[in-house]
Amino acid sequence: MSKKPVIIEKIGAIGVFDGVHLGHQALIQETVAQAKARDLSSIIVTFDNHPDSVLYGENIPLLTTPAEKKYLVKKAGVDLLMTLPFTHDVATLSPHDFLLHMYGITGLRGLVIGSDFALGAGRRGNYPALKKIGEEMGIEITRLPAVQQNGQTISSTLVRRALIDGNLDKANSLLGHPYLVIGQVEKGLQRGKTIGFPTANLSIHPLKMLPPDGVYAVKVRIAENQYLGILNIGRRPTFKDSPRTFEVHLLDFTGNLYGCTLQTDIIKFIRSEQAFPDSLALARQISSDIQVARQILYEDNLL
Repeated sequence: MSKKPVIIEKIGAIGVFDGVHLGHQALIQETVAQAKARDLSSIIVTFDNHPDSVLYGENIPLLTTPAEKKYLVKKAGVDLLMTLPFTHDVATLSPHDFLLHMYGITGLRGLVIGSDFALGAGRRGNYPALKKIGEEMGIEITRLPAVQQNGQTISSTLVRRALIDGNLDKANSLLGHPYLVIGQVEKGLQRGKTIGFPTANLSIHPLKMLPPDGVYAVKVRIAENQYLGILNIGRRPTFKDSPRTFEVHLLDFTGNLYGCTLQTDIIKFIRSEQAFPDSLALARQISSDIQVARQILYEDNLL
């Protein structure tokens, strides 16, 4: 006769956590703190697709892909990240049934929520409703105040708006970390190599939101190693026939990157993408961009 698995009791937070911005980080920090104080494990429960894709049939651009979200949440010190598919069945669960399900699979003993958090069908699981359900199940509900910056409540929508506006500095400030893009290096047209600046062409999640086309100073992690770099997002108008790409040139690096996974922190906008009369003029501009990137990254002590 098989024994039922022992479920370790946990303190958790539930949500989309798209961007893992400063508001999300406050929830995560409180979750981890409560778990440590009660000698329990901490857990973040999130979804591998945006709920709006099911509720409204809209493919919302993602600030963080599942891989990026996993990296950022685990970096924040959470013991366990549980990623679930958001389906029509999940969308129709009552707040009571959703919490009961969470308790059954995670041993949830505490839930940390934001000021406007609600779960369950019709968002009926607001704070008063969850407080009552939690008392019945032995789940303590903690509600945190909204995290604000310059009088605005920090939200994923606000970060998206900043990126659309080309305001990377504001987006990074709201996030509390540089905008992160994780992708695998794939074979490109190797045009950068022909002018002396080889680039790593990254395959990006199709729903990943990117800043506007242009050149950026970046910091890149490959396994345990870190590098400075410059990033070009765009269609390389000098060559006219190029698809939109995400290409990183690593400074002071030699080697083969094909198949490697790069974690790219987008630090600062340098300039808009532009067409040059020939490859020589482009190479001169890239040399200038590299000097600007070095100055940005070294002055800010970001390496």
